[in-house]
Amino acid sequence: MIDREFKKLKDLPENHAAKERIKHTIKNEQTTSPFARWKLPSLFVAICSIALFLIFTSPNMPLSTASSSEKVIYTYFGGEEGTFKARASLLYTNTQKVQSEREIAYLENIEALEVVEDGKLGAHIVDVVFVRDGERHRYQLSENDIYDVDRNIYYRDKSDVYGDVFDTLYKSKGTSFTILLPLIMIIINTYSMNYYKRLGINEKEALPKTVSFYLILVAMLIVLIGSMLYAIYIRPIFIPLPIILFLVAAGFMWRYFTHHISDFRVLKLECIKLIATIIVVSLLFFIGL
Repeated sequence: MIDREFKKLKDLPENHAAKERIKHTIKNEQTTSPFARWKLPSLFVAICSIALFLIFTSPNMPLSTASSSEKVIYTYFGGEEGTFKARASLLYTNTQKVQSEREIAYLENIEALEVVEDGKLGAHIVDVVFVRDGERHRYQLSENDIYDVDRNIYYRDKSDVYGDVFDTLYKSKGTSFTILLPLIMIIINTYSMNYYKRLGINEKEALPKTVSFYLILVAMLIVLIGSMLYAIYIRPIFIPLPIILFLVAAGFMWRYFTHHISDFRVLKLECIKLIATIIVVSLLFFIGL
């Protein structure tokens, strides 16, 4: 009886469509192996970890210089009377470090200058933090007089030596990198468009953009533009903060890519673009601002 049943099954017509579906399913499972699924997220986590490690172990990270015997000057270009913005750390935007012997020697002897009652700052001001023997001394230098922020007194020096010191310290940190940022992003996106065109990939179909995509994109832009405006118009910003916030938003974007992109070629390119954007933004804060 069992033999007869097996014979009936054997005589059934072969379902070629079902066979092809099974083959296709097996092929997809082989293509999307666990290693392939986790390779890009692992790369993203590794790069973020390295970036944060470099940020927090940087030799230019004197968050607390009180215990240091090093003599160093930190400047903030474009100071304002009544507001002191300089910070004793290169982890703040628009902050520069000066270790010139002439400028250090001048600030060491600044208390020997003439103290004036009618002192005033000029239109061009540089905020200065002078770190000496673990202590911080704050000054505002201008083309007119010098204001001792901690002691609330003015010094006056009309010598050529002060003119040279002021010219050295009154320098903008601004670089061409800030201007190059939009150009770099245009180049990255142009390359991706040409890549999709060359492979005959419809970008709109390969990367569906839902409301979630635009919400994440807006969040990334708010962090970037908001931090830049705050640093330029209000006060220096602690650089790791916007970078970490941008990394969090980028992480959500990465997750969006892995859930909405089925073509591994598109997923790989979009993730590479995202990593490149993170690197460019990080360089912007450390170099351009």
